[in-house]
Amino acid sequence: MQNENTILQKLENFIRKYYKNQLLRGAILSISLVAIAFFALSFIEYFARFSTQTRTALFSVFAVSAIAVLVWYVIRPLLGLFNVSRKFGITEASKLIGNHFPEVKDKLINTLQLQENLSTNQQNSLLSASVEQKTNELKPIPFVNAISFKKNYRYVKFALIPALALIFVLLVSPGFKKSSERVVNFNQHFAIEAPFSFVTDINGRQIVQNETVEIPLLLEGDKIPAEAYININGNRFKMKPNESGEFNYELKNIQKSAKIYFDAGGFSSDEYTIDIALKPSLVGYTATVFYPKYLNLPSETIRNIGELSVPQGTVIEWKFNTRNVDVLELKPEGAKFKQENNKISFKRKFMKSGLIKVVTSNNEVTNGDSVFYQINVVPDDYPRIDVERKNDSLSNKIFYFLGDIADDHGFTKLQFTYTYKKTNDKEKLGKSGILPIAINSGIASQSFYHYWNLGAINIQADEEIEYYFTVWDNDGVNGAKSAKTLPTTYKAPSLKEIKEQTEEANKEIKNSLAGAQSQATEMEKEILSIEKMLTEKKNLDWNDKKKIQNMLDKQKELQEKIKKHPKQSAFRINQPKP
Repeated sequence: MQNENTILQKLENFIRKYYKNQLLRGAILSISLVAIAFFALSFIEYFARFSTQTRTALFSVFAVSAIAVLVWYVIRPLLGLFNVSRKFGITEASKLIGNHFPEVKDKLINTLQLQENLSTNQQNSLLSASVEQKTNELKPIPFVNAISFKKNYRYVKFALIPALALIFVLLVSPGFKKSSERVVNFNQHFAIEAPFSFVTDINGRQIVQNETVEIPLLLEGDKIPAEAYININGNRFKMKPNESGEFNYELKNIQKSAKIYFDAGGFSSDEYTIDIALKPSLVGYTATVFYPKYLNLPSETIRNIGELSVPQGTVIEWKFNTRNVDVLELKPEGAKFKQENNKISFKRKFMKSGLIKVVTSNNEVTNGDSVFYQINVVPDDYPRIDVERKNDSLSNKIFYFLGDIADDHGFTKLQFTYTYKKTNDKEKLGKSGILPIAINSGIASQSFYHYWNLGAINIQADEEIEYYFTVWDNDGVNGAKSAKTLPTTYKAPSLKEIKEQTEEANKEIKNSLAGAQSQATEMEKEILSIEKMLTEKKNLDWNDKKKIQNMLDKQKELQEKIKKHPKQSAFRINQPKP
């Protein structure tokens, strides 16, 4: 069994050397073929000066061919060397060894066959002895000598020939190096030297996405072509000349980076790259308005506002949907907010009017989309009050007040306040009283009525009381504000004034009753005249009826006058007899 393993190990070493030899030969041939192909491609480019598109196609063919050569000459031997995929096995190795060592060809094949039979019939001692004998006869034979690495040296010339040719061409024509560069940089534009120069400031300029950029071109030299063109990503456009001799092209709404070059008079410039910076953009936004609680107004969401009027103390929450935005800055306060999942939100409480500017930015663009908001704050107005006083016709201690109150949002309370300003009672001096007046706090404009009886507070002669009305609004931001009427002073008459007023009233009563007595006397005469007329006439005409009606009206008027002074009236009026 040990001899069997010895033969198999020697064959395995031979197979590995076979694949190493194949790998060495393949590497030399691969380098040679790729070098020849690259040299040929550079040689053709040197004379033809292909366009970028043609160079790209030729280089693609070259690359695919080079990969195929490497797979065939390098990858396949590697797979066999590491026993991943082998088409050269023990049988093929035995035949190759037999061809190199004819004296052992039959012995080696016969030994391998005997070993195969022994593996199925291990109890056969005769067969085992035969294998042992033949294996000992093959041990001295160096199988690996059947392969020589030196034979691969003849392939080195295939690599030296293109290398020497390339060196020679570079020495004779240094421009050939540029053709090789054009082959390697197949997707880059290479300009042919012109008798004039292309001057532009577009190289390295950073353009913001969606903007319009003007690309200038100046041709400097002895002979300047009358027309110039710009090539953008393979598309050719004519440029507009101006009075100063420059050319311009307006590139509108640019979206992505572009490679450009200019051509004029059959010559072209170097290629330039326009780098595009992604513009910070506001895709959409909303503003949710939260009114002060005391107004009892529901919140509302407004879209795309520019100017907004709100009550003082209102909170506005903005929510922005963004694109390519890193930071949103709020001016003029300078607050900054970072985006999360392309969303930014913030709140502000407004106590006064102002202008807000929202500016977006990212690492490349400092001024992206911006939007202005004019917030007009409407402060809570002071309440208004107006009161009219009516005196009672029978008592100078009773007053009636009719008033109106108004506010922009509503009221908290309304009250009547009085204060003793003059009195002989020290305890009452300066003392105040407050009388609440019922109102509807939710109605912005309303009327009210108040009855004040000074007898209820036991006002005395010669005392003075100051009074006024006060109303408070419902301002929940700054606190309730008040408005009041001008203070009015009521002066109670003194004892002397009361006596004089009483005497004056009695005098007026007496005069009134005296007149009534005289009027009653005349009326009695008229009654007697009417009674006489009624006895003499059976039928009354219209004038007679009119005279009777006038007499009745005068009688009624006299009775009303007497009722006003019942205590002083001691007379009566006789009624006419029917």
